[in-house]
Amino acid sequence: MIEISDNKYVSDYLNSSAKSPVKKSVQLFNIATSFKNQNTLYDDLMSNILILGVNGQIYSQNGSYPIYTLADFLQKDYLIKAIKAPNKVNYTASNDGYFVYTKNERVLIISKALLTETNAVYGYALMMIREADFSKFYATLLDADIDQLWIYQENNQLVSTNQLTSKNDNFDPKTITDKQARSATIHQSKLNSFGFHILLKTNDLLVAKEIIILPTIIIIIFTITCIILPVTFSIIKKRIAPVYELASHLELAVEGDFSKKITLHGTSDMKSLQTAYNTMIDDLNHYVNQLLLQEESKRRLEIEALQLQIQPHFIYNTLTAIKFQVMKQENDKAIAAIEAFTRLLRYTIGNSTELIPISDELMILKDYIQILQMRYGANIKVSIFNLLASNDPLVPKLLLQPIVENAFIHAFPDNQAGRIDILVDQDSQSLVIEILDNGIGITDEKQATTHHFSGIGLKNIQERLALLYGEKAKLIIKSVPTQGTSVRIFIEQSRL
Repeated sequence: MIEISDNKYVSDYLNSSAKSPVKKSVQLFNIATSFKNQNTLYDDLMSNILILGVNGQIYSQNGSYPIYTLADFLQKDYLIKAIKAPNKVNYTASNDGYFVYTKNERVLIISKALLTETNAVYGYALMMIREADFSKFYATLLDADIDQLWIYQENNQLVSTNQLTSKNDNFDPKTITDKQARSATIHQSKLNSFGFHILLKTNDLLVAKEIIILPTIIIIIFTITCIILPVTFSIIKKRIAPVYELASHLELAVEGDFSKKITLHGTSDMKSLQTAYNTMIDDLNHYVNQLLLQEESKRRLEIEALQLQIQPHFIYNTLTAIKFQVMKQENDKAIAAIEAFTRLLRYTIGNSTELIPISDELMILKDYIQILQMRYGANIKVSIFNLLASNDPLVPKLLLQPIVENAFIHAFPDNQAGRIDILVDQDSQSLVIEILDNGIGITDEKQATTHHFSGIGLKNIQERLALLYGEKAKLIIKSVPTQGTSVRIFIEQSRL
């Protein structure tokens, strides 16, 4: 009612004397738009708003035209109340609604006068609720056999009840209160805001039966439930336990664990599933083992092939160096070279082990450096620093020789003097091997893999590291022109 009273479109419409159909349509459209969110009073209960102007204008929210004229409305109790108390919201029961679909039907009508700023009445706002809809508010809270409810006005006109009555039934609250028996409790109160009275009659005998019987029924149901539920739960648990067990084993299989089989139990269908699972696990386990063996064999063959690639390479270079010593008639140096070469053959060709301790690898490297210095001269000084105190991890055989040879050949052209340092150390994560030279360096980064480290050497090392360690090993080359080159090998501790 406050929203209607404050609605400027309602005020304009009821105070307007314009007869233009277009203007009137615009005004009605504006009112309808402003009321679009006030469609219902409560949930889906239609509020049936009707606005009457003293100027004869009428607005109906639901589009239905009222069955009464303004003169007829002025004779109705609910409008007379609004005229007498224009500042009050009035509630009135009526046996007739003001629309065709509520004619001869008991309704509750709310009325309020619409006032100007000078308190002059320019119209009336009406809202109508069917008694059948109104009774829904309390019907679900009361049992009509136990609690009999009547809501009535000052003149004893019935507003609403949960009893079977018609609109023409005479209602006298005294006939109910005077006949009060020991088996019933009467409660009366007044709703001052509405001007209504409430009369509630409770059948004590039925309540007593409810109090006695209902708890008994609840106890019986609770007892039966307490007995049935554990038994049912136990049966269900026993039935579905094999399913959960099968599901947990399937999760292990997904994670790659094919070692655990299921003990056959449960129904015949479940045993069939368990047997199928065990057969599948056996097949998968056999297949994976065969696959691992094949991959391991393939990996070893590839590594052996790579080692065979590098062995002829340094054998050829070594024999060439010895030949130069013999041609120069430097027999002592040739003999020393042959002895070093013999030790190399014993550790490389004579030893088929794929991985050797880093100390053995450095010992082989010293013999190889001796041969290289015989060939390329003693201008290149080589120092080996093994910083591993007690740890002697395994590394691929012939890992360092190709890198050192490349440094001799490419870092110091034209018999240029220089030095090469080999450092072996480890940190918390990796074994670190670094070969540094102070040679001419690399002018183009791409030449690190195409020219400076040409031939079989570097590619061989990279492929062997990839086969043995995958992503757990790295080979990094850094070079500064005229200053030197650094080759670093990282192998994670977890793979050593």
